[in-house]
Amino acid sequence: MSNLLVQDLVKQYSLEGKSFTVLDKLSFSVDSGDFLTILGPSGCGKTTLIRCICSIEEPTSGKILLDGKPISGIGPDRLMVFQDFNQLFPWKTVIENVIYPLKLNKVSGDIKTLTRRAEEFLDLVHLSAFKHAYPNQLSGGMRQRVAIARSLALNPKVLMMDEPFGALDAQTRSILQKELKSLWRKFQTTIIFITHNVQEAILLG
Repeated sequence: MSNLLVQDLVKQYSLEGKSFTVLDKLSFSVDSGDFLTILGPSGCGKTTLIRCICSIEEPTSGKILLDGKPISGIGPDRLMVFQDFNQLFPWKTVIENVIYPLKLNKVSGDIKTLTRRAEEFLDLVHLSAFKHAYPNQLSGGMRQRVAIARSLALNPKVLMMDEPFGALDAQTRSILQKELKSLWRKFQTTIIFITHNVQEAILLG
C-alpha cells in the first residue's frame, strides 16, 4: 500500500521578475515502510521536494497525499532531520530535547511515561549515558543521533532526512549509516533520505 503519493508536483520561484522551475511535474509514490534514497547534485531540488512534503513550502501546483488524504500543514506525521548540527535546543539537555516534542504534540502519558519513552530511544542510539548533557557538550555525530531519536520517538508516518551525515567525518558517517538502517528495520518507518553521495545512496537504498 502506498502511503505517500506525489503527483504532478511543480515548484517555481520568482527572482528579479523571472520565474525559475525547480520541480517540474514530479510524480512518485512511496509504500509504507519503504526506505527511499533520492540522489542528485546540489541545487537540483531535493531539499525543495521534502520541504513541500513537510509543508514548510507550498507547491506551485500538484498534489501530495498521505494515506490517501491531502497533506495539511506542518505536523508530527512528517518530520525532517537536517544536516545542521544545531537543530537541537541548546538550553535543553539531551533527554529534554527528546521529551519536549512529545509534550508539544500531546503524546499520551504523564511525564514519567514520556521520560521512559525518551530514554528508550536514547538507548537505541547509544546515548543513555549522555541524557543529561547539553548539545554543546556533544560531537556532531552525537547531536545527529539525538535528532534521529527525537524524530523516531514521535512515530512519524514519514521521516525525511536531508543529508544528515553530510558534514560528518567518513568513519562517523559509516557508523551512523549502519545504525540508521538498523533502526529502520526495527521500526519500519517510511524514510526519504536525500544525498548527493552515490555510495551512500547505494548503501542505504
